[in-house]
Amino acid sequence: AFPEFYEAHKRYREGIVASPVQLVCTGPLTYTGQEALQRDIATIKAATSGVGAEEVFMTAISPSDIEGQQANEYYSSEGDYLEAIADAMNEEYRAIVDAGLLLQVDDPRLLTYYISRPDIDVAGCRRWAEQRVEVLNHALRDIPPERVRFHTCYGINIGPRVHEMNLADIVDIML
Repeated sequence: AFPEFYEAHKRYREGIVASPVQLVCTGPLTYTGQEALQRDIATIKAATSGVGAEEVFMTAISPSDIEGQQANEYYSSEGDYLEAIADAMNEEYRAIVDAGLLLQVDDPRLLTYYISRPDIDVAGCRRWAEQRVEVLNHALRDIPPERVRFHTCYGINIGPRVHEMNLADIVDIML
């Protein structure tokens, strides 16, 4: 769906410095990663077979992270765009669970949005997060909750945590 991204990735793998690629949604979203997903599922199952693992999880990106990495130039509203992302990701989420794996949804943007938008107060970030959690729940429809785990974080820097949203201000939305 994004040939310029794959070409940049190929150059990177060949040791050629790749220039950043800005992804933009310019048409209706559909899930197109079935082949790569099945390959990843087969790889993780092969790597964990015979080691006595009680449970194995596989990560997948959250709708809010996709939204944050890919600008919308197609859908008429933010809500329509988020719903389309959720519908596409539901296919990936279901495939992971149907393969017998736990699904771990990775959503660092849920917490890092606050620090990236100093113009928005805690109440505004809570409203933003509530919508993203609602969209995530839509993406998880028909998936047993006990087969899902959720990961968010404050990022990878090693500095003191003095500017991020307090967990107490958002944990109820996450849960």
